[in-house]
Amino acid sequence: MNERDIRTIIVDDEAIARSIIANFLLSFREINILGDFEDGKKALDFLKQHHVDLIFIDIEMPGLNGIDVLKNINPVHGLPLIIVTTAYKDYALPAFELSVFDYLLKPFDQERFTRTMHKVLKQVDLLRKIVVNKKVEHFVENYNPDFDKKTSYDQRITIKNIDKIFLVNVQDIDWISGEGDYIKLHCGLKEHLLNDSLKNILAKLDPDKFQRIHKSIIVNVDSIKEFKPYFNGEYYIYLKNGIKLKSGRTYSNQLRTFFNF
Repeated sequence: MNERDIRTIIVDDEAIARSIIANFLLSFREINILGDFEDGKKALDFLKQHHVDLIFIDIEMPGLNGIDVLKNINPVHGLPLIIVTTAYKDYALPAFELSVFDYLLKPFDQERFTRTMHKVLKQVDLLRKIVVNKKVEHFVENYNPDFDKKTSYDQRITIKNIDKIFLVNVQDIDWISGEGDYIKLHCGLKEHLLNDSLKNILAKLDPDKFQRIHKSIIVNVDSIKEFKPYFNGEYYIYLKNGIKLKSGRTYSNQLRTFFNF
């Protein structure tokens, strides 16, 4: 793990509690504190826009409490790790039902905190290795040795109906949806059904023009008007023709990388 590698936030309505955790974290060079927040709403707003690996969060806070925040966090590949810091024992069960990593009962000392952090470092390292392995497996499964040789992508798609065969220009496609064993090309007000899979059609299309945003949706990036954040890294995607689509969590990082946001 690199120095300042674990992106961390602290959520607690008491300034002294936030300060204690921040001071304890100074002993761990791997930790990068991105911010501290005095209420759950501010923390949740931040989490919609930023990737975080580790969260320290109190339960009893005005407005949006810790449990409410946890219900709106959906860990991707096991991250972020959640450490609950509270003076109340009664929240342990609902907290662990929401997959928190540890439960620190206030007041906790440096020794107890350090034991938790040693477990955190091991777990983050393990989870990141799992993610890397999955990416390698995905690359191997989808590797096409002829891909690098490909200099052009399909400009037209052939549609075969019972009584006719016609061509659809790729640039006229706004989005493509998976429909069981078929895919549907959405071209303005027209729709065309094709016996193919999203994986196959995506391999034929220019990746600078078409991006998969959901397990069942590919979108023409030139048809996009705007994005609006939803929850857990998902986005509402509004097309120029008024259609509203929603991205899937699995494609969040890919979207942010491609569109640079």
